[in-house]
Order: sequence, then structure tokens, then C-alpha cells
Amino acid sequence: MKNAIDKLADKKKITGFYYDNIGIVIDRSNSMKGNKVESKNTPRAIADFTARVLSKSTKNTVFVETDGETTDLASAFISLLKKENQSKPYQAIFILTDGYENAYDGLTNEVISIYKAESGKDMPIYQISPITSAEMGADVRKLGSGVVTMAINNPVAIQPQIQARLLEIDTKRWLENQVLSISESSVKRINKLKVNA
Repeated sequence: MKNAIDKLADKKKITGFYYDNIGIVIDRSNSMKGNKVESKNTPRAIADFTARVLSKSTKNTVFVETDGETTDLASAFISLLKKENQSKPYQAIFILTDGYENAYDGLTNEVISIYKAESGKDMPIYQISPITSAEMGADVRKLGSGVVTMAINNPVAIQPQIQARLLEIDTKRWLENQVLSISESSVKRINKLKVNA
């Protein structure tokens, strides 16, 4: 079963993904199990599969999971920073969670704000919240102001959502992508003919 899921994740990997080196925090708290009747374990399954797809889409991925039954994303975020390879620094961090942190609510945003202020890095941090129905999309709990929130039920939706926000949150990466797409374009430069009329 795991091999089949791994093969599917490889098939669904995002080609031309924006980042080569990423960190991923996976929420393992009880709230990620979903509704007992409607979607038991579905949010967790979406998060796990999304993490696999992201890993297949990049060159280097570091994973950290939350510990215990509570949602302590702040500690997991700090653990992820400690695991960063300085020769391959993170270009982005993805936090896969429903946003319901309870150790304590708002702590992750405080930690991220301090990290950005003290390190001087303005690396994009994405919150990917698994949704099991269209109605849930509006109810995603945002971790904080320094985090870009995306609601998905399929990893394929990640790239378009990042593209829609990239100019705003990661201008350098957006410009690099534009230059790359132009250089890889099949359009050739031609000289305009001057017509005397």
C-alpha cells in the first residue's frame, strides 16, 4: 500500500516547482483526524499525501512532525529550523495543519515573527490546510499574519495558489520564474521590418 501511495505521489509531483530546498511541518494532533462520521482521518490523509507530493517535487526536503495529542506547531517549527542544512538553506517552509493550535493559540505566529525579525530572512512560510468539502474552505484558521494560507483537498492545487500570491510574498522568486520562463520560451526575437508609407 505504501509503495502504491509513493508511486502515485511521484506521478502527481509538481513539475517546475518553485523551490528546491524546503522544510515541512506535519500536524499530528487529534484535530487532524477529522470528523468521526464525515471525514475520519481524511484531513490527515490529505496532509500526508501532500507532504509526499511536495517531497517528490523538490530536490531536498526536511520533515518534522508535532508530538503528542496537542497541536504544538511552534516547537515543531523550531525543530525544523534546527535541522536546516546551511549549505542547502530552506527556500520555503510548508506547515500542513488545520490551524487549530492549542499550545497556546497564536504561539506559532509569535515564533515566526521573532524568527523573521532576528534572522533578517523573509522566507515564505505557507500554511496548507486540508479541506474535505467546499464549505470548509472559508473556515480555515490562519496561523498568523506572517503565514500564507492555502486550503486544498488535492496537492495539484498548490502550484496555482502559490503562483497567485508569489509576486506579493516572494518577489525575488517571482522574478526568477519570469526570467526562466522567458529563457525557456520557444518565442524567437525578430527584427521588425520598416515600411515607408
